[in-house]
Amino acid sequence: MEHVERLRMDGVPFRGYLDAGRHLVRLTLPGVLVHVPLAALSLLALTVAAGDSAALVNQRFQLIGTSDAPLMTCTLVLAAVALAGEIVVFPATVIIATGHLADRHVSPVEALRAAVRRLPSLLVLLLIAALAFGAVWATRSGVLMATDQQWPANAVLVVAAYTAMPGLLAVPGILLLALAAQRSGGLVVAYADKDPAGGDRPAHDLVSFIFCSDTTCARSEPRQVARLEAGVYSASQRNLAVAIGPGERPVAARYDPVTGQIQVISCLDTACHSPSVARPVPPAPTNADKLPWTAGLAMAVRPDGRPAIAYQDPREQVNKLLDCRTPDCSQADIRTLGAGDEHHAVPALVLDREGRALVAFESREHQRLMLAVCTGSRCVSIPVSKSGGGFGERLAMTLNVAGDPVIAWVDHALAPPGLSWNLHVTTPLNLTRDGTPSRPPANDVPS
Repeated sequence: MEHVERLRMDGVPFRGYLDAGRHLVRLTLPGVLVHVPLAALSLLALTVAAGDSAALVNQRFQLIGTSDAPLMTCTLVLAAVALAGEIVVFPATVIIATGHLADRHVSPVEALRAAVRRLPSLLVLLLIAALAFGAVWATRSGVLMATDQQWPANAVLVVAAYTAMPGLLAVPGILLLALAAQRSGGLVVAYADKDPAGGDRPAHDLVSFIFCSDTTCARSEPRQVARLEAGVYSASQRNLAVAIGPGERPVAARYDPVTGQIQVISCLDTACHSPSVARPVPPAPTNADKLPWTAGLAMAVRPDGRPAIAYQDPREQVNKLLDCRTPDCSQADIRTLGAGDEHHAVPALVLDREGRALVAFESREHQRLMLAVCTGSRCVSIPVSKSGGGFGERLAMTLNVAGDPVIAWVDHALAPPGLSWNLHVTTPLNLTRDGTPSRPPANDVPS
């Protein structure tokens, strides 16, 4: 309820309606493309079937001399056709709206095609939802007949309806997958598991790639690509990252929070039949009983195939960039970006349009959100936002449609009343081609 009250206080629903109003024409185009031709065909069919029986009686349209059975059949057929059209129109509208949120223009025809491709999954979800809501109404009717009172029947209706709601809420998820499939095609998933040959205390992990033909991963092909020293994994640590290099070749990197070692797994072909493992950051002796609160890495691959990896050194508590000189990362340079803290989030990394590595990290020394811009062997770190001393455990960054970095981060100290955290979205505006400040630091939008 606190979140709902805050949404009302900030006027989020009203702003959402305004934003939808500005794009109303584009959002209605799928409906126009589908329902207008269907309406024209329906009127034509009705005119042909009952045109001679149509009359105007007392200023009202009536069909005289037409039996009820053919008229009912025609009505049901037209209603079914309109429903079938809406099953395609609604997903296409959601796809266009999602593309707007992601700064990607999706044409109405492209959205309709994506909706048709996802139609089997949507029909299954809609069928499940229809059955669920049918059961809900049957339950309400049963309670009403048993108690002969409205309030318990309505209470059961509300509870059962919310229980069945996930069947409909899953529909936008299916549509978002369709949009991702248009942008990226297939999917590669990297995961690590303990070597079963090691018994209760395995000394090695098996790293595998799962190759999917599309983002639903209905058809997948797993392939083991590396056998590495056993590491430590947890839900709060991002120790394994995967990216796609030129030629659709997958690349993975694994981080060991105990020793600080980084291993890079590269492939010579798209199916990774001949993987290779490099260790650009060797292990170092540490205290295995004292693991960092947050640990992990972020990786991106340059157009020439060289990976760039951002991580936090557990020994020095320093944010660093591992800049690979070769696609297999057998040779690499390590660049220091700034001091961090074991409780700070894992650095976020993207490559801008000029191929520069942009690394967002949290600075313990300055209590600032920092952005490092690395060009060649030179990295410049600049503050882009201020924290009250309560950085969260998550940090994410991407590029907007203008090519500027957009950073999402959590500040606990600046949380509004009643909430334990506050999400900020920061867009730095002080970047030049050489990474030096030029304008006021950033546009910081709390949410």
